[in-house]
Amino acid sequence: MRLIAKRGRERIAFPIDEGETYIGRKDYCEVFFPDPSLSKRHARLLRRGGRLLLFDAGSRNGTFLNGEPVDEDAGVELRSGDVILCGKVRFTVEGVGGGSRAEDFEVLPEEPPGRRSRSARTAGQGLLAARAVASADARPSMLDVLPELPPSVEGQAYAGEAAETSEAEPSSAEPRARLRLVDGGPEQVWELQGDVLTLGSKPGNHIVLAGEGVSRYHAELVREEGEWYLKDLGARNGVFIAGERIDVHKLSPGDEVQIGTLRLRFEVETPGLAQAYAAAFARLREDPVGALKSDPKIRMAAAALVTALLLLVLVLPSRGGPHFRDPGEISVGGNWLQTGSKLLISGDYKQARDLFRKAKVQVPQHQERVPNTLERIADLWGAIAGDPERFRWKRAAELLAVTPRLKGLPDELRAWLAAQTEFVDGNLRARDLLERARTLSEEAKEHARHNDVAAALRSASGALQAFQSIDRESRFAEIADRELAQLRRGILDASIREVERRMRASNPNWVGTLDFLERVRPFAETLEEKQALRRLAERCETNRRDEVLYVRAARLIDQRIVAKYSDARRMFEQIDRRSRVYPDAQAYIDWIEADLKVRKAQRAYDIGDAAEAFRLLEAARQYASLGPKAKESIEDRQVAWQRVVREYKGGMLAFRKGDHKLARRRFQRVLRLEPNRKNRFYVRSRDLLRHIDAAQKTALDQKLQSGLEALGRGDHAEALKWFREVREDPNHRERDLERIRRSVARREKEQHLLEHSKARLLRDERESFLELRDTFKLLTLWLPRKDPRRREARKHLDTVVSRIKNWAAGSGRRPR
Repeated sequence: MRLIAKRGRERIAFPIDEGETYIGRKDYCEVFFPDPSLSKRHARLLRRGGRLLLFDAGSRNGTFLNGEPVDEDAGVELRSGDVILCGKVRFTVEGVGGGSRAEDFEVLPEEPPGRRSRSARTAGQGLLAARAVASADARPSMLDVLPELPPSVEGQAYAGEAAETSEAEPSSAEPRARLRLVDGGPEQVWELQGDVLTLGSKPGNHIVLAGEGVSRYHAELVREEGEWYLKDLGARNGVFIAGERIDVHKLSPGDEVQIGTLRLRFEVETPGLAQAYAAAFARLREDPVGALKSDPKIRMAAAALVTALLLLVLVLPSRGGPHFRDPGEISVGGNWLQTGSKLLISGDYKQARDLFRKAKVQVPQHQERVPNTLERIADLWGAIAGDPERFRWKRAAELLAVTPRLKGLPDELRAWLAAQTEFVDGNLRARDLLERARTLSEEAKEHARHNDVAAALRSASGALQAFQSIDRESRFAEIADRELAQLRRGILDASIREVERRMRASNPNWVGTLDFLERVRPFAETLEEKQALRRLAERCETNRRDEVLYVRAARLIDQRIVAKYSDARRMFEQIDRRSRVYPDAQAYIDWIEADLKVRKAQRAYDIGDAAEAFRLLEAARQYASLGPKAKESIEDRQVAWQRVVREYKGGMLAFRKGDHKLARRRFQRVLRLEPNRKNRFYVRSRDLLRHIDAAQKTALDQKLQSGLEALGRGDHAEALKWFREVREDPNHRERDLERIRRSVARREKEQHLLEHSKARLLRDERESFLELRDTFKLLTLWLPRKDPRRREARKHLDTVVSRIKNWAAGSGRRPR
């Protein structure tokens, strides 16, 4: 069980042990973040076997599970996938039984007790784990995510067993690490003592660096299980090793670190045996009691020295002096080795272990290495038939690596050990591949949760390759097969849903979908699954091909070249009925048919066959797949043609009846309504208008000439009549009216018509009233508009008209 916290792109895992675990911002909490939104003790977790309960711990901002507040007294049982919110810090629960979700591709097994390490290998290589920091070594920087540790430093003890030393023989002394300044200033050496050391320019650091580009708190050195790690603390100029910028890096002897302008070298010194003993004896001489109490190594050394002296005293009298054997030789009569080897080779590991254990007591001390090593191998191999994930493969490899240096081993045992070495190495590779596959499966599952199926498929493809690379003879093959089957089902279902979603899109990318299906194909195992993918691929390929045909045909239609319509129609007819573009292709085919009919109708209309034109338009309107705009276009054309034909027929009827005025009006409307000057209705109307105009122009000229002749004779009443007809004639032109005005003005000037008429009006001669009225009216109507005499003639016209009315009233006559 564990909590997962995200920080940027990293995931930090907090294992949850049996019993109580507190979350808070103080370092005495097992899971702590130095976040101001957290209380000192914010929440409490209680683990009881496979159950995990969550309680609020009296926090200021409250604890929330999946958005719901958690009570301080009533605990809430947690399941995998639950989200815990403490202040602004969010945790996801993993590894709790009963919480698996349908969309998960795999269920991460809960780590057995004693196998947890900082690398959290059972969760996959991509998941970095941060240990819960105890109060003794708590500091904010310890929450920074450390890199995965190499196998050489990973804890390997499993449940119920004490962890053994990593080598068959213990090292003689603890190695000493140091940093040496080699460039950027005077040479300095810093001995690395303690577990956490900070580097920076501020005096409060353990290692104070003076140089350009060094931040106040630049980097941190952390010792974990005997290894030193260098971590960038977010410095502005970064930390570089071998020219590469690092975040976290495991240091090896000789590594050169660049911080600002300073270059430092990491060195490790392993003191010799004599130096170690000299240091121990020096401490014993200085403070015997304190040294024995405080240093277990000194106690062990002292006990070993006393034992060696006692043995020396016992051996010297019987043998006459010291005699030393080759440390690797087996004493004569070692039947235990032959018997133990047979038991070991036959697989009776328990009997072999017991035999080697007894032999270890019986053989001389300098020969204990052989039975001791073989006893450990037999004891470890006793668990080899169990769960391969619980077996300590790395420890097995370490033990087997010692055996080539053992002397006196039977040939058959050496052959068995060589075979076991190959077997263990193969399983270590298989385990690493399994861990990589699980990591990629976890990534695939995470991508799938966020509906990024393409990324999930990429990760799953890597996991598939890793699963399939696992040796079939390894102990991990069955686990790989089981988890691969689960991965196959999950990614296949998600991928099929993704393909169907893509196919429903408004503008599907068929090529991309086909490529996606090709990458999904390796996940299909059964015949039914392969057939399902093949059907999807056929649908995609059909749609892709038909869309290509559709686009090519549509482009031919867009050119509006009738000769290419047949090619376009042939392409549309090749489109499969199941394709997405099939309805659109049928609509295009109907459009082609309708368009051809409209074109035929246009030709019939242009030659004057109105009946055939209207029949073809009506037929074109009957295609159900035509869109509203296409139908509207046909209807507009029909209405426009009907107007032209109606006006033409009306004009012809008026012309035949001799009503040239009406005929003229209707033919003029035809010319305005019909834009095609070659159209039969347009041409015929234009010709008839010209005929009418020619006939009417002759009559107009006659009217104008008669009026001017009457003016010349002084018959003003007759002149008025002809001039009025000229004005009302539709064929008159402005120049005709202007000619009348000039003639009247000249006549008035020559004959002084206005003055003579005024004089006669003063004489009040009744017999001259009608003549005077015609004269004044002629001057009023036909003198130029700006001529002042026109206004005067108008005044006298009103006077004479009034007198005519009075005279007519008195005599009982009607005025003319």
